[in-house]
Amino acid sequence: DYDLAYHIKAKDIPVVKVQIAKNKLGGKGTLVEAKLDSDDGVRYYDIELRVGKAEYEFEINAVSGKIMKYERD
Repeated sequence: DYDLAYHIKAKDIPVVKVQIAKNKLGGKGTLVEAKLDSDDGVRYYDIELRVGKAEYEFEINAVSGKIMKYERD
């Protein structure tokens, strides 16, 4: 089982940002990885969720909560 606390601190990834990603998947998904990143001065959360055998990657704006990128691996 994946131990999120080992990889990141809970205060670093707001639960609401993970929930935004889960909502896009109908409320489903197990958190695989989450990290704060930036590109051209825009801070975003890179969140990976797993539903069954499929993995989904999200980039969610750290300020607005808007999904900037969404793809299925």
